[in-house]
Amino acid sequence: MKIFELFRRNNVLTIDVMGDKTTAARVQVANLAELEGYDETNQAVTDATLLELHERLGHLANDTVERMADSAGSDIRLTDRSRPNCLTCAQGKQSKKNQSNDIKGPMTPKDRRGNQYLINFVDYLTNYARVFVAKNKVEAAKNFEHFLLYFEKNFNCHIQVLRTDGGKEYVKVDPFCNSAGVRRQVSEAKN
Repeated sequence: MKIFELFRRNNVLTIDVMGDKTTAARVQVANLAELEGYDETNQAVTDATLLELHERLGHLANDTVERMADSAGSDIRLTDRSRPNCLTCAQGKQSKKNQSNDIKGPMTPKDRRGNQYLINFVDYLTNYARVFVAKNKVEAAKNFEHFLLYFEKNFNCHIQVLRTDGGKEYVKVDPFCNSAGVRRQVSEAKN
């Protein structure tokens, strides 16, 4: 089954889509007059550094870029094979800092008791997680107090740090954290 035809008209290489003879379907590829005297053996060789090619090829691994450049017929000459650290690659490999808790919501529909927020607390040492439902964000501080008491009682260990985002819902928990000996770590909101 043919999808397109390729032919030469008036010294222009043209592709016609089969079954569609409109001008929009016709694609002119190259003016053949410009290609006269073109010799495949005299192709220009591209000179580039390893870092330049790494960036041009979407931050491909340096080993892969070197193999591509060294392969026969690539017409690429590496002028510098040094491997400096790529800032974009380093930033892409970073992960966000874990939050000890997070608030999700408002969710619709509300549950039968009118709760529309989920507040989760995670202990990253034991991977213990607890989820509370709440009617509003203000209940987050109260739920942390419940979580702290429950966790310390059942696991016989002390929570040392409460890591939260910069949201306003945990402003009221500061006095409780001070009295309980829990440090607060606050990151930027939505980090």
